[in-house]
Amino acid sequence: MSSGTFPRSGHGDGSTVVAIAAFVGIVAVIVYGVLQVRHRVLTEQSIPQPTLGLRESASLAMLESKVAEARSTLNVVALAKLEAELSTVIADDPLPRHALHAQLLRAECIAARALEGTVRRRIAQSADEGESSVLVARARAALDEITDQVPGPRLTAAKARVRLAAGEDLIDTQPRVILPNYIDPELRLAALTRAVWWEEGLSVGDALADMIAELRTTSPTALTRGLLALALLRANNAASAETEVRALLETTPDLPLALALQQRLSTQTKATSPLTTATATMVAVAPDPGTRPSVKPNETVRPADPVPPRVPTAVATPVVPPRPPVSEPTTTEPTTTEPTTVASSEAPPAPLPSDPSPVDEGSLAEEGCKRVQGRDAKSGLFMLRRAFDLDPSSAKITVCMAEAHRQLGNDASARALVERILRRSPNHVDANLLAGRLEDARGHTDRARAHYETVLESVPDHPIARRYLDAHPVDAGSSAVDEPP
Repeated sequence: MSSGTFPRSGHGDGSTVVAIAAFVGIVAVIVYGVLQVRHRVLTEQSIPQPTLGLRESASLAMLESKVAEARSTLNVVALAKLEAELSTVIADDPLPRHALHAQLLRAECIAARALEGTVRRRIAQSADEGESSVLVARARAALDEITDQVPGPRLTAAKARVRLAAGEDLIDTQPRVILPNYIDPELRLAALTRAVWWEEGLSVGDALADMIAELRTTSPTALTRGLLALALLRANNAASAETEVRALLETTPDLPLALALQQRLSTQTKATSPLTTATATMVAVAPDPGTRPSVKPNETVRPADPVPPRVPTAVATPVVPPRPPVSEPTTTEPTTTEPTTVASSEAPPAPLPSDPSPVDEGSLAEEGCKRVQGRDAKSGLFMLRRAFDLDPSSAKITVCMAEAHRQLGNDASARALVERILRRSPNHVDANLLAGRLEDARGHTDRARAHYETVLESVPDHPIARRYLDAHPVDAGSSAVDEPP
């Protein structure tokens, strides 16, 4: 045997081994293909579950859009149906976050119906609180279920809406609601005009004129339009009130709020006859958005004939005597100097700026008031809002916020904040100073004098109050004209 050679096997030349290897390879390829197909099928079968979640999310977004539309048009029938649909979503949706979102939407539906019911009851001058009180209780229960799970401004606004429906004065308890950039503009206007629909004492030409101007927003809702109609009716402007009611009925026929206003309008028009009312005190009808009223609140015009509707023609009022120059007060409280520019009450409020220079939390109120005194109302108001959250009962912070609103042209908000202080502290010096300036700006000299006289009772030598009273002596012939009710 030669070196490097091997003896031949007795089992052939190895072709059988090759055939077996080829067969195994083919089988392996087939098995691999089958496994791949099975994997693909299983993957495709797993797709429907996330698709279902996306479908449910899209459905919830559609419901939220419908809720917003129903709240805007105040369609109580649609709100009730949406409440039922959301209850189904809450019961069937497997995702907790979707269920919580649906619970918040359902609570907002009930809260909207509760406020509508209260306003409608007050318009109809009905003592029956059955429907509205039930809705208030249901809304509170729905909100209590998610209070610890869904924190945020929407939940806070929904709770404030329910409190307002229950009769609470939010200007007293939650004055943050009346800030121009509040998350719920409709709720802000309803809170500002609570005295109109709650039938509290309001003299024609007093705060009513400012409320009418505030209600004439660029994007009105059915609720704010109804409140505008009621304010116009209380201002003896039946023609304009009827126009607003008709517009509501054109948008949503058989709207309960509009029907209540229509009945109130009919009753009041019959009660007011030209034979018994020769003249009526009128407030200025606020113009279209973008312009400011040119008629003074205390003008007198001939009452409009309700049929056909027409806009009454205002009579020019006497020129208000010029106001004396006012110097800065010597105290550290907010000043009451006149602004160089006044923003239109019809223009949407600009967003408040971020705090340009952070300060310690303990000096927020002092720094905010200082900035307001320095004519930086936007920055000052930003800081004062933070300070108010820490100490909502502070009269100093509230007066500074009112002065900031005045400088920004938000006279209705400024007046509401000042009145909040004067209800609790009638002799508050800075609140009376600012109230006097606000009344003087509207031409109510006698009311301004009353506030400045109150200042002198506490500070006999106060320079601002003394100069104003010296420049505006009592007019015996008209001293009782502007007396508050």
